[in-house]
Amino acid sequence: MKNARALQFCRAAGGELPADPDALERRLAALLAEARAAWPALRVDDAALLQHLGAALGPRGAGGLDTLHAADVYLACACARGEPKAIEALERDWVLPLGPAIQRLAGQGLSAEDALQLLRARLLVPRDGKPPRIAQYGGRGALRAWLKTAALRIALAPRPAETAIGERELSRLAAPGRDPELDYIHARYRDAFRAAFRRALEQLGKRQRSLLRFQVIDGLGLDQIGDVYKVHRSTVARWLAEARAQLLADTRAALAEQLTLGDSELDGMIDLFASKLEVSITGFLRGE
Repeated sequence: MKNARALQFCRAAGGELPADPDALERRLAALLAEARAAWPALRVDDAALLQHLGAALGPRGAGGLDTLHAADVYLACACARGEPKAIEALERDWVLPLGPAIQRLAGQGLSAEDALQLLRARLLVPRDGKPPRIAQYGGRGALRAWLKTAALRIALAPRPAETAIGERELSRLAAPGRDPELDYIHARYRDAFRAAFRRALEQLGKRQRSLLRFQVIDGLGLDQIGDVYKVHRSTVARWLAEARAQLLADTRAALAEQLTLGDSELDGMIDLFASKLEVSITGFLRGE
């Protein structure tokens, strides 16, 4: 079909063929050749790339093709389609180098590492039936700058009334009707309990903390988290179960170091805590 690329692009953009469709066809062919030359190991067909370009640039997008970052768009399109080599390149050359740029902001929001992990999830994981956010990159500016802006927004995002949530929930762990002796022990050693939980949370591995954040803060399901790490949902479920078990065990160990309580009393306190573990994790992770 004559001017097939131009027609595909305009349909995706929601516009009509320009007065000179031959010129648009030649420009698109040149951009495709330029992109493939930059990323010879990646495989994105014309239709997918033109759909990506048209959707990202919109009806008036053809006017910006002359300044388009074609190689960056090609990589973004491949990442949006879940190409492993593209995601590996994005991680190595674009995402990891952002760490130092947002390190100085760690005290104002997330840690740099967690901000980058959240960036990966938001960029590469489909949400609510929509494509991954990286599909929105249209190539008007460099991909590196676009990613940096996204990472900084995550790092600086306000964290709602966080610490109060965790403190409040921990103070209510002893529900009415439970063992009065345990209620007394919990009320007496509440500060030690909070300190033990914080310590246990800090001792978790980096991946474990990120997994908990993805699930309880960002609301990602097992399949979505699996997409981030490229593993099956059963593996994610096992990782999360191990993280929670370690959190409870380390909290108990930290309490045992501080308090002169018997095993049954410690176990009782941990049982109370486990019943509200999800809420407490949410509060403390948000409040870091």
